[in-house]
Amino acid sequence: MIDDIVHGGPQKRKQYPSFNIKDKNGIIITVGCDYDDYFYFGLKSNKNKILDKEKVKSIVCLNEKCYVDREWLFYRYFDCPDDMAIDIWDFSMNGTFRIINPNKRRETVKKYLDDMENTIYKEFKIDKLVR
Repeated sequence: MIDDIVHGGPQKRKQYPSFNIKDKNGIIITVGCDYDDYFYFGLKSNKNKILDKEKVKSIVCLNEKCYVDREWLFYRYFDCPDDMAIDIWDFSMNGTFRIINPNKRRETVKKYLDDMENTIYKEFKIDKLVR
């Protein structure tokens, strides 16, 4: 999908890549990228009916890095060092350029996954809010 966006011409560049991950508790985590921004992750309201939505929103609203709206229980941009920040449309950025190397890509993906897991399971303890 990213290759298609980067090399597919102007129409393809208007895509907003995203995908869902279902964890062992049935929580569906959405990971995506906006055209003008970096990668984000979060929980969409309509995909997570198993969660106590009010409790989730009350926990995440205390975090200034999170956004909440009608569509999302919360979403936030990945919190990674500048040298690992990725903007898939800007290869002049060190973080984006470095993912060409498979070892650096694995290192970057691990950093992003650690940030997502720490936020969802350690900081917010979302898995404890399954009904």
